[in-house]
Amino acid sequence: MEKEIDYGFNVEKTDDKYQTVHFRTGMKGAAVRFQSPFEGGILKSAKLFLASNEYYSGKHIQIGVIAYDKEGRLRELAPFKEYPNLKVNDWNEIDFGEYYIRRDEPIYIATRYDTELYDSLGLYYDVKAEAKAKARSFVYDGSFISTNVLAGAGAFAIKTTWLYEENARENKETEYDETSSNIGGEIRPVNELEFEFDESTGTITKYKGNNPIVSIPRKIKGVDVKHIGDYAFNKNK
Repeated sequence: MEKEIDYGFNVEKTDDKYQTVHFRTGMKGAAVRFQSPFEGGILKSAKLFLASNEYYSGKHIQIGVIAYDKEGRLRELAPFKEYPNLKVNDWNEIDFGEYYIRRDEPIYIATRYDTELYDSLGLYYDVKAEAKAKARSFVYDGSFISTNVLAGAGAFAIKTTWLYEENARENKETEYDETSSNIGGEIRPVNELEFEFDESTGTITKYKGNNPIVSIPRKIKGVDVKHIGDYAFNKNK
């Protein structure tokens, strides 16, 4: 049997173009967290809506599957690579069957780039997506940064399909604390001291920690976090 996981978004044009996200500080990919809906599930495929617009006008994008091992190290379950014959401004199904990814713990469908913005293909970004879709979407460049901290919080358009046995038990999704950083399933509170913070503007100017997943607190020293500095996470590439 099989089941598709769609966290809730609508792909539509805004001002006659498909929306994407890009950064002045360099190319960054995307990642969406998924988990098998049933125990013993096997990842069959992922669908990504790949977009071209005034920013992304090329054909390059690398797609892979990553996850944390028991020691909290990030591993590739399916290697990042370019796939041939990708359709522009359309859904693309990537078959991961050859990698036999059988896993009850969370995995991430991720993208990354080796070229400049104009040579690359974008991933649709929906600011109107459901909250559960936004909570599972991250900017990815070797570290994970929640899209909820961006000026326009949104979700990346990725779906997955899982294979499972007919009588398989439901696989309860791992719970994540929105105010915590997560490493391989280990939850611990955010430490405000890991951030350099400009209270006058509400801007995080630097992250001094070493966690691969960074959850940004809503407040630091009682002041609302409003902005992320352009180079705040550069050392965590």
